[in-house]
Amino acid sequence: MVGVAPANHPKLFMSDENYIESIAQQERPVLPPLKVLAHVHMFPPMHNAGSETFLLNILRGLKQRGVECRVISSEATHSYDVDGIEVLKPPIYPDEERTFKASLYNWADVIITHLNCTMAAMHGACDAAKPLVHLVHNTEQLRFHRVRQNRAQLIIFNSRWVFDKYCEAGDCPTDPSIIVHPIIQPEEYRTTPGDRVTMVSLSETKGAGLFYEMVRRFKQLQFAGVVGAYATQEGPNGEALNGITDNFVPDGYPNLSIFAHTEKIKDIYGMTKVILMPSDYESYGRVAVEGCCSGIVSIVTPTAGLKEALGDAAIYVDRQRVDLWEQEIRRLYEDEGYYKEYSDRALALAASLEPEKELDRLATVFRVVARVGLSGAPGLTLEVLGEKKYLQMAKELGVFDPRNEPSNFRPPLGVDPMQRGNEAYIADRQIHLNSKGQVCERSDPDCVMLLVGPGGVVPRARAIELGLIKLTPPQDEPAPEAKMLKGPVEDKSFKGPVEDKGQVGQVVSMAPDSAGALVAGERKVA
Repeated sequence: MVGVAPANHPKLFMSDENYIESIAQQERPVLPPLKVLAHVHMFPPMHNAGSETFLLNILRGLKQRGVECRVISSEATHSYDVDGIEVLKPPIYPDEERTFKASLYNWADVIITHLNCTMAAMHGACDAAKPLVHLVHNTEQLRFHRVRQNRAQLIIFNSRWVFDKYCEAGDCPTDPSIIVHPIIQPEEYRTTPGDRVTMVSLSETKGAGLFYEMVRRFKQLQFAGVVGAYATQEGPNGEALNGITDNFVPDGYPNLSIFAHTEKIKDIYGMTKVILMPSDYESYGRVAVEGCCSGIVSIVTPTAGLKEALGDAAIYVDRQRVDLWEQEIRRLYEDEGYYKEYSDRALALAASLEPEKELDRLATVFRVVARVGLSGAPGLTLEVLGEKKYLQMAKELGVFDPRNEPSNFRPPLGVDPMQRGNEAYIADRQIHLNSKGQVCERSDPDCVMLLVGPGGVVPRARAIELGLIKLTPPQDEPAPEAKMLKGPVEDKSFKGPVEDKGQVGQVVSMAPDSAGALVAGERKVA
């Protein structure tokens, strides 16, 4: 069917559907771009550990999707730009630093942090009343930094098993949350493999001792070691490696080359045939997955993170069974069919990665968090309550322990209980949100994040907005004579709806495993 557009329309003939869509497009408001600030201690390319690389991948993906991204790097030696993302070094003088940080926090719509700067980011987000996202890389991070419910508007766990561990412990927030494996773009790591046995990060916890034992046992093979971004890095003779230059050959080990910490890890993979990861702890296992992009075979310890990351695409050997490591290396170099079997599995795993899909999901979730807003508002503050009452309530509410927090840390505790409204919603199941910030089932293709788990508390105003609490339609006022026939009402309790007086951003007490609900704010953010 062909419709006729108005005479003043630039396209005179088009289908009705296309004409309607063109008008709709013209009427859509142009929303400002989302602004995301990362507050961290170090950032690539100065610091290229897996956690920092993961964050760079996230910010780079957000930027490609129209999000403005900036980084405060508290330990940077200078300000710089990486992939179009501005990385800023704070001023050294305290007054200037406070002004600098406050300006950036006020600029942002959402803050993201992890590891060393978690406490500083919680302070800054609280002062600026901005949602805070935690990027979690291990099973102690939230506990170590004493993260509480009202200081986490979204938690990104890097693996399912880390999320499950926090759920089992029950002493840290686990939602609102999503699980996102570290973003790996296969084309960034794909290369032609070499002939060396390689290990990245030469620390004791990563298994440097076992690696050097393999160097001693296989004098006919060439080995490559790469200095890691953190922890004590030592050579086979106890040499300190943190300040070495490339291609350092330790005394007595002519078949071993040790390379400095580098952002050009693809060059290392171009030398590599087998990757060793004899780690005693890995929350994921990024190095082995990066190697899979070139069909490089990995021998790893069976940690929960490595098994989740690699599935059947790696060879698993207990760290203590040193002779088995020797046997597996020997077989990979002597049995071409055995090597090809695991190389094909590695390539299949790399082909299964969906980095763009994951980045789309992350961009959507950040917009939902910015739109839905904070889980709390500054109602019960030090200024309102006074020092004595404030500390008493902080202890009673379990929001923070003044004995363990910095002496000057006094976050808002929520809103006055008398203003909270009635009948907060207590979740009896997991409640998820879709890309529009609406309640949906986990099986919904548009499901993007977990809002609360069983026992989680959703403030009344937010629960009504989400449709979790249904208001009863008001009843018509009965005629005066009908009142007289019924007699006086003995029960004075409220039976119908009341005007919701809950404030935007209010918080209620939370179950131990609750997310604390996200509460709609008044800011309009894309």
